[in-house]
Amino acid sequence: MTQYMKNNNRCLDCGIQIDDRAKRCWGCYLKWRENPKNHPSYTNGITLEKHYCLDCNKEINYKAERCSVCANEKINNPNWKNGKPHCIECGKLLSDYNAKRCVKCYSPIFKNQGKEQLGNNHPNWQGGKSFEEYGKEFDSSLKEQIRFRDHYECQNCGCSQLENGKQLDAHHKDYNKKNNILTNLIALCKSCHTKTNFNRNYWKDFYNKKLIQGVL
Repeated sequence: MTQYMKNNNRCLDCGIQIDDRAKRCWGCYLKWRENPKNHPSYTNGITLEKHYCLDCNKEINYKAERCSVCANEKINNPNWKNGKPHCIECGKLLSDYNAKRCVKCYSPIFKNQGKEQLGNNHPNWQGGKSFEEYGKEFDSSLKEQIRFRDHYECQNCGCSQLENGKQLDAHHKDYNKKNNILTNLIALCKSCHTKTNFNRNYWKDFYNKKLIQGVL
């Protein structure tokens, strides 16, 4: 017994148990279909007028507007966009239906995008601190020492170095690249290290409180 025969559904004609989704068993259904009136295309004896394709005038099903060939023509396709577009600047034919400009015309616009937020115009500008050089003692050996001390785990989210997919970063708590004492450095994963580049005053206070509490 299938999963669809649990409600004791019975055939309308012979009464045997059948699939819950059916009305008749297969044998009774075939007999039922022999009656022309039971056919889905039965028109009660009315002869329907012939129906023709709007484009090629070919005789088609009365429910359709066009034959299969004409329906697939580009102009009748719902995704048709009157052919491939042209660049609005130089008029060159484009290969991408969603494009407005060719690569040559778009390049100057792309290069100028975001220039108004470069340097000291950017809301996260910190006076050029990111361009400062690190102290000489901030080398791979010191970074590995920080990772080992922090058990190769991010001290923010607990992500392991294996989960990070690369070596953990050594972050300066006070954002001073010259201050490379051990208590000023902490191991962070890539994601958490990126977060600390924003709202720096918050993260300074955050790590200071952790230091006072003896957590870090």
